[in-house]
Amino acid sequence: MGHFDSHDEGASNGKEIPAFDFAAEILLPEAMMRSVDWMKMTRADVVNFLWKYGVSTKYLKNRLRRLSLAVPNDIHALTDMSTFDVLNRPLEGKAFDSIALGIRTQSASKRRFPDALVATHMEAVALGTVPKETLAWMLDVDPGEIEVHPPQSRSVDLDEFAASRGLAAKV
Repeated sequence: MGHFDSHDEGASNGKEIPAFDFAAEILLPEAMMRSVDWMKMTRADVVNFLWKYGVSTKYLKNRLRRLSLAVPNDIHALTDMSTFDVLNRPLEGKAFDSIALGIRTQSASKRRFPDALVATHMEAVALGTVPKETLAWMLDVDPGEIEVHPPQSRSVDLDEFAASRGLAAKV
């Protein structure tokens, strides 16, 4: 949105609101949130909602507040607790078990980046434009494990290059 035209300008909460709203609409679309009768939700319903949509209690609380959706006091109290605490408590009617929770918790704690982003960083490290420590952090490895071998340049025949660009002199 053009908020950060300068590398020196830091993010501010005011400028981040459109980004937060965009993400919120992807994770918990307004139409879906408004289709839920929050006043009739039970604790188990909310726990299963959190599980289904993979959001935190804090995120749900913020989304409910931002959309001005009323919730009963016991559900409001639930959103004040940590997500792990809410999901980990024994509760009749949960749609998942402790093993599934353990797997999801472990998976969520790992760094994950799109393959294209990792590949781009690998190339940038090889070219020397990004420090290998950044790539090591992304891959969760020791920087010493990353060997950097800059790409070998090959000689270029200038006549061939010019001809490939349609710049060859006509004889």
